[in-house]
Amino acid sequence: MIKALNKFIEWITAIGMGALVIACVWQVVSRYIVGKPSTITEEFMRYGLIWITMLASPYAYGKGKQLMITFAVKRGSERFQAIIGVLVGVITAVFSGGVLIIGGTRVANNAVGQVSSSMQMPMQFLYYSLVLSGILMLLYAIIGIKDDIMKLQHGGAKIEKDYMKLKKV
Repeated sequence: MIKALNKFIEWITAIGMGALVIACVWQVVSRYIVGKPSTITEEFMRYGLIWITMLASPYAYGKGKQLMITFAVKRGSERFQAIIGVLVGVITAVFSGGVLIIGGTRVANNAVGQVSSSMQMPMQFLYYSLVLSGILMLLYAIIGIKDDIMKLQHGGAKIEKDYMKLKKV
């Protein structure tokens, strides 16, 4: 299921980035060649970048590609690394649930009735990106916590390698 979700996010973000590039090219063409700048493309690019960022952030976290300071953690034992992984996962889960999901829902509900200036898009649609990002981040955090707990229970690199082999099957 996670592989399918990752593939879906990869495709959506790739298509979204392609659409942003096309919108950016059209913005330049309409401004400098046609002489009448498009008002919709600027707003589309702004909101599209927000949505892509909010989808790609949990994806990067789930793949372990997020920014983090690891010089101290990598020097510790595998047990220490797994404990830090659980701690980071719990903090991420709390942030995702509290700030992104609950806070995003409140902000989206407050934006009901508001529309964007150029595209006339309901503004709550923009804020739902926070909620979706929170749900995905929470899902990836739970998976990461589960994996780190398994490492702690089974202790060590050999078990981790065996577990990763089973996970691929």
